[in-house]
Amino acid sequence: MTDHINSTHLTALKDKHQKQVECDSAEVIVNKDKCVLKGGAYLTAEEIIEIKNLRRLLNEPDPKLVRTLALAAQERARREKQCDINKNNFSFAAKFCHHASRYSGETDDPGKAKYCIYDKVVGEVLPYYACAYMPAADIEDFCNRNAEKCDGGIITKSRYSSSCFWIAATIKELAASDKYEEYADLYCSVRDGINNWRKDHGSLAKGEISFEEIDSLIWYYFKGARLDEARKRLKGLGGDWGLC
Repeated sequence: MTDHINSTHLTALKDKHQKQVECDSAEVIVNKDKCVLKGGAYLTAEEIIEIKNLRRLLNEPDPKLVRTLALAAQERARREKQCDINKNNFSFAAKFCHHASRYSGETDDPGKAKYCIYDKVVGEVLPYYACAYMPAADIEDFCNRNAEKCDGGIITKSRYSSSCFWIAATIKELAASDKYEEYADLYCSVRDGINNWRKDHGSLAKGEISFEEIDSLIWYYFKGARLDEARKRLKGLGGDWGLC
């Protein structure tokens, strides 16, 4: 269901020559509708079924679970089909863990996600939140700390005209490298920054903002004209270098 609703392209499975890899399929029921799992979706489902203590891992959370699911189709295809493929489903893995952790059955806080979501939209918009709610020194530390992990130190401040572009490039490389823990560090810093701002302005009466609420803001609020206006306002916060 996560793949179907979020269009994470889990099913597509091709080798390095762009030839479709054939594998088994299975018919399942999703919300009373029939759905056929095939390709990468089928292989990933097999991996999920075999994970021991999945509910506990969803509740902890465990960054290794995201990497396992992101590379499940690739590793199973290589192992079972002897196919040389590169298949990274980081977006699906983060979204699956996000949604499943809310209703794992062993959660300490039912309805609250323990994992944050990653996709292209979040990767492009989250940097603006980081610039608005994180200290500049923390942003620079995040990018510098992850530069060598991502691209041999190539993702350096001097290559980008703004903090937002620098953060976005770092996020993109972290996702490509399946480094969920490092990505989640940034997401949590943004969440903490928002909650600190709300506390200072007396806006915590209904509790702290959650992962799912931040995702809703990113997807449904700051788009189009609102995002353009946010970019204009953030420019005034960036000093000589600029934030966006």
